[in-house]
Amino acid sequence: LSYDKLFLKNAGNFAKLGVTYIEDEVLSVNNGEKTIALKKGKKIAYDTLLIASGSRALNPPVEGINQSGIYHMWTRADLDRLTIECRDKKEVLIIGSGFVSLQAAWSARALGLNVTLVEIADRLMPLVLDERGSAIMREQMEKHAVAVHTGTVTEKIVKNGDGGFTVTLKGKGDLPVDFIIVGAGVGANIGFLEGSGVEYQRTIPVDPHMRTNIGNIYAAGDAAAGPSAYGDEHVTHALWPTAVEMGNIAGANMAGQNISYSGSLNMNVTQMFDVTVASMGKFNEADIDDAYVYEAEAGKGYCKLCY
Repeated sequence: LSYDKLFLKNAGNFAKLGVTYIEDEVLSVNNGEKTIALKKGKKIAYDTLLIASGSRALNPPVEGINQSGIYHMWTRADLDRLTIECRDKKEVLIIGSGFVSLQAAWSARALGLNVTLVEIADRLMPLVLDERGSAIMREQMEKHAVAVHTGTVTEKIVKNGDGGFTVTLKGKGDLPVDFIIVGAGVGANIGFLEGSGVEYQRTIPVDPHMRTNIGNIYAAGDAAAGPSAYGDEHVTHALWPTAVEMGNIAGANMAGQNISYSGSLNMNVTQMFDVTVASMGKFNEADIDDAYVYEAEAGKGYCKLCY
């Protein structure tokens, strides 16, 4: 694989902008001293600090989930290893049914692999599609010979002597597979904030200026929870457009401007299993007042507008 055009910026690009670029791990933040401590021993001073440390893929609480041969669709290393697995193996299990998991399932089928997908919720893509949309997605996947199991708990994963796995699905017995892809959500990379005084839970709550509870420390992107387009005070949308918007607001305010964020909008659009899937805003019955569904004859597929 060539990664030449994959990355947005490199150290050389940053240098041209007058940015000092360091590859290292942050161990702690000391806002009394206004310094951060790095793993290689260096301390860096700051006047204002932006925490844009992103997120990492999470594992569900399944016995045996932390073994070689079990992958996430998250890093370049994941992609390198999965490229080999998809070339040499035949049976793949995918745990989770978000956009990343379904893209993995679609790619695996396109490469000729046998795909089984397990979702603990009662429908596919529960954070993205309503019940009818989810049913349509399932029908499309099954047309492409994906074995779909919703409302199913993955209980245990045992590695076999041949390098494959035996996966126990609650109420459905054992499933033999060659390798596993996990898409079970993300968690913010903010463990280094312990003892810093920055308030956080799963992510860091920020105000419309992207400030944390400490005036000279800001946060943005997957690590932050900020305003939504619907007036929510603290919501995390782990999306690239949201990260860009929040970063722009944070950077401007750190440079002395006074700009407020109008709020992020959850949105996803992709093509897979011969359909286009687009979801924006709120769509579940508990969150809306009314909805209009286009008739199938209108030629728009299943199209639902929520109010």
